[in-house]
Order: sequence, then C-alpha cells, then structure tokens
Amino acid sequence: MKVSIIVAPYDSGHYHEGCGQGPDAIIGGGLVEALTVAGHDVAVEDIGKVGDEQGREIATGFAVCNAVATKVNLARDGGRFPIILAGNCLTAAGAVAGEVADSIIWIDQHGDFNTPETSSYGFLDGMALAATLGLCWHPMAAAIPGFRPIDPARCMLVDARDLDPDEKDCWKLCRSCAPNVPVQSI
Repeated sequence: MKVSIIVAPYDSGHYHEGCGQGPDAIIGGGLVEALTVAGHDVAVEDIGKVGDEQGREIATGFAVCNAVATKVNLARDGGRFPIILAGNCLTAAGAVAGEVADSIIWIDQHGDFNTPETSSYGFLDGMALAATLGLCWHPMAAAIPGFRPIDPARCMLVDARDLDPDEKDCWKLCRSCAPNVPVQSI
C-alpha cells in the first residue's frame, strides 16, 4: 500500500513545541521503518510552518487544518493512504475535510465538545470535536478546503472521562437526536 504520513507538529499555535513534538517522536521511534518493512511505500510530508509569526492559537490552528486538508487531498489524489500525525486535536477538522468524511470516532480522554459560549478557558483544542461537528467556529471551519461538518448522529465518542458539565449537557442533547449510535464511557 502507498502511504503518506502527514506531519502537523503544532500545539496551541506553536510549531514543534509541547505536544507538537509528538509527531517527530513517533517518526523517530521507527514508524516509517516499520511500515516499510511491512511492505508499504511510505512518504513523509511535513505541512511546514503555517499561520502567522505571532503563533496565535486560533489563526494558526485553522491554518494547520487548511494545510492538512490540502495534503490529505493530494495524497488521496496520488493513490496514497493518508496518516496524519498531529500535536493538537483541532487538526481533525482538516483531516475529515481532506477525507470528505461523513462520520468520526473520537477517542480522547476529553470530549473536546465545548464551544466559545461554554468554554471556561477558551482553549481551542477543547472545542475541536464541536468544530468538526459544525457546532462552532463556522466561518473558520468553512474556509478549510472541502470541509463539511460531521452530523453529530454519525459521531462516536470513546473513552471520554473528563467532560465539563456543559459538554455533558450538550452531548446528551446531541445524543437525543441520534439515540441508536453507540457511545462508550461518557
């Protein structure tokens, strides 16, 4: 199989800092070699430095999504299977846009289901799933190439054990619209 590993080494608007060092650690830990030994044709592409010089979280976060969506589209057009290694959760909005996905399984300790109206801290990654489901950041998400929000009825939240009270209330409201979709550990 032809595989493209797309590296998006950002954390809260900062390049190669904090969790943004995770993709490099995974690559350095032997991912490319393991996939190659397994018979895959592997290409690694870093999205590079995007956003602004100030490293503003929101502007850079959505610039990362744009870059990832573009790289995923190019990989797919080239007959490659994209694997995205990222340092922040918001990158999922770019990944689903590039894949033209219609569903998502969100596996995270946190729900990332806050919106600017419900967030106590204003942490963008705490709104990542909500943005991917089209519940907030509408103009910014709409600017991601190919982005279409995932219907909350087509989302499975797995292993979330640290949800804010507002996240729980919002998730329950969304779940009432789609009671037959499985939910794990809420």
